[in-house]
Amino acid sequence: MRGGLAFVGAPAGHGLPLVEAPLPRGSERLRGNAGHAASGGLGTSGATCVGLAAAACVAAAAARRARSAVRRRAVDGPGGFYQKSIIPSGTTTSTMTEEEQEDFLEKRCDALEKLMPMSDQEFDDEVEELTWTWARHLLPYTNVARADKAAHKRKTILRQKAFFKKMRLFKPLAIKYPTLMKRLIVQDNPDMEDIRYKISGEWIANEEKIAGFTYEDFVKGIDGGKYTGWKLPQVGDEKEGTVVDFDDKGAFLDIGDKAWAFVPLDQVSLVPISKAEEVLKLGQTVKGKVICEGGHSRLIGDEFVTQFIVSITALESEAAWEAIDKITRGESDASPILQVSVMSMKSFGAVVMTETGLEALIPNSQLADRVGDTSLVGQTIGAQIFQQNVEKRNAGPALAPRDFALLLSYKNVATKELAAKLEEGMVVDATVKMPLEKSLDVMVDNVQCTIRKVDISGKTAFNLMQLFEVDEKIKVYVLSTTEESGEIRLSTRALERRPGEILRDKAGMFERAEATAKMYLKSSRDARKALLSDLEDVLADLPGLAGGAPPKKPGGAIYLDDDDDDGGIGF
Repeated sequence: MRGGLAFVGAPAGHGLPLVEAPLPRGSERLRGNAGHAASGGLGTSGATCVGLAAAACVAAAAARRARSAVRRRAVDGPGGFYQKSIIPSGTTTSTMTEEEQEDFLEKRCDALEKLMPMSDQEFDDEVEELTWTWARHLLPYTNVARADKAAHKRKTILRQKAFFKKMRLFKPLAIKYPTLMKRLIVQDNPDMEDIRYKISGEWIANEEKIAGFTYEDFVKGIDGGKYTGWKLPQVGDEKEGTVVDFDDKGAFLDIGDKAWAFVPLDQVSLVPISKAEEVLKLGQTVKGKVICEGGHSRLIGDEFVTQFIVSITALESEAAWEAIDKITRGESDASPILQVSVMSMKSFGAVVMTETGLEALIPNSQLADRVGDTSLVGQTIGAQIFQQNVEKRNAGPALAPRDFALLLSYKNVATKELAAKLEEGMVVDATVKMPLEKSLDVMVDNVQCTIRKVDISGKTAFNLMQLFEVDEKIKVYVLSTTEESGEIRLSTRALERRPGEILRDKAGMFERAEATAKMYLKSSRDARKALLSDLEDVLADLPGLAGGAPPKKPGGAIYLDDDDDDGGIGF
């Protein structure tokens, strides 16, 4: 459609609404007489005039052929010259007789007249106001050429008053540009002397068929041209639209505005994509937030129309952060474990992306043994929220660790998964990661765990860095696990038959680890049962929690290899 007007009556891709009415017979006779007078009864001067006239006609014909060639080049191909075929036009076929067209237009005009009434006096007043606008009578000077054009336009309207009263029902701008009507007739070679216009009913019907609604529906939607209740979207408004087209830079949405809204590629999805078609489909209904109004048009051939710029990621980001907040609040329907994809491995940690498209960082301190492990890139791992900064949620791309709004922990998730697999009393293999002054870091099933010095041996006067070597293979006893928090307590002290055995015979202690672990587990459970029984007896002797005192715990230590212990273990 050209110039913002949906004119009708032309071949496919060209909106021309008029058909040329036939010339009256009087005009034909006038032309015939004029031709006869020009061809005969002329003297020398007359012949000269004829020669000049013939030369002028030849020049005019050549100019017309040149214009016709340019016009043909301009309309070659679908959609016209330099115009992408965005709005379907279709081809008007002659399927209606003259009587059917007249009946169709009469019904349409009657219905539209009721919705947009205008009396003859109101029509004349509008013509006079337009005449003043064309001639600019309020200027302190008079432009004769402008006044003549205004008078010509006024005469054109009043001469075809019935036509323009009908035409304004379909094309309200027709009355503002009356002389352009002559250029929009359907004929290939229109006669500029013909001053009568006629609306093509077939084209009006074809427009309604393609659009999927009638002119009456449109006028009802705009409340008879009053546009009451219409409100343009504002920046920040949420709009629902239908995906209608794509290009290399994004997608077009029909949000009910005159022009389609545009969704830039970086606003289509939080997940990196190369084309909008990867996440959107034609006809799909999506929601977005208006982030710009009056944006430069992305439609080829429609350079003067502005568009709304819509962001789908704005709403996706809000929903994604709301899910993070639910986890932080500890709501029951929110899983604390996030599945994330490792995007890249940096010197300060792993840059990951959640399933909802949020970018996050797992610092090296929370990567456990996977620090600098580039094999993680492209893999999906579990992570837990470690820290978040609300102020940096909309701060833009993160370049440094301090720029990330969300920090995750891989270590916590790994320990939780390990805690779910371990049980009290188990003996598992471990590898010494790093002996420290007051603790020992070991790797159990590729998860880093820490053993306190007090859980290493029954005697405390020893140096961990002298007792263990890095990458040494050892065995550890599982004292307790807490799956909810991922806490795991390991011990080598429970594998000692006598305090300090690991300092004297470390290899032998690890060889007897499974047998010692069974004895320790039985003894520890028996001790807990006895303690619980004593506590119940004490509570029974304290009516109303008054009187009596709990018995003292039996003191002393029992050695596992002492014959007097009768196989019992106690602490």
